[in-house]
Amino acid sequence: DLDASSWNHLTGTSGHAFHPNYIDQTETWQKAETTPWAYSPEAVDAAATNTLTLLPGR
Repeated sequence: DLDASSWNHLTGTSGHAFHPNYIDQTETWQKAETTPWAYSPEAVDAAATNTLTLLPGR
């Protein structure tokens, strides 16, 4: 059940040193906590807080 998966990336989500998000997951990593990882389209829709819609140029 991939929707039951969770994860934690020690160096945060940016991967770029000195970026504000570089160490944003260190505290949860130290506590051995993980973040839910929605996988199926239904789970992603349910977890989404924003939606980006890209339209081709005209």
